[in-house]
Amino acid sequence: MNQKFVGEFYVLGYNPERLGMHVRPTPSYLIPTEEKLEFQARYGLHHFIGPWTAERQHVTGVYRLRGALSFRPVIRIEGQQDLKLAFGTSRPDDVLHALEELGYPVTEKLVW
Repeated sequence: MNQKFVGEFYVLGYNPERLGMHVRPTPSYLIPTEEKLEFQARYGLHHFIGPWTAERQHVTGVYRLRGALSFRPVIRIEGQQDLKLAFGTSRPDDVLHALEELGYPVTEKLVW
C-alpha cells in the first residue's frame, strides 16, 4: 500500500536572471514507491501542474536539510542528472523511515 505524505515540494535551481538560487514551494503530496518518488500538487493545482517524479535509479541521496526553506523540516533529495528536490513536512522522521524501507539511500547527514 502506498503512503502519501503532506507537505511542500521545492524545486531547487539556479536563476541567472536573479543571479542566485530560486525556490518554488508548491503544496504537494509525496507518494513514494520502490520505483519512484512522485510529487502531486494539492488544492486542485494538480489539474494544471505536475506531477513531478524522481526515478529510483537516479536518486543518490536522501537526507534532512537544516535551513530557511520552510518553517517545516525539509527532506533533501539529490541524484544524477542534476536532480535537486526538497520536500517540507511536519513528519520528517516518518518520511525518512518510509523511504529507507523502500530502499532509498537515506543518510543521517544534516545539511545547512
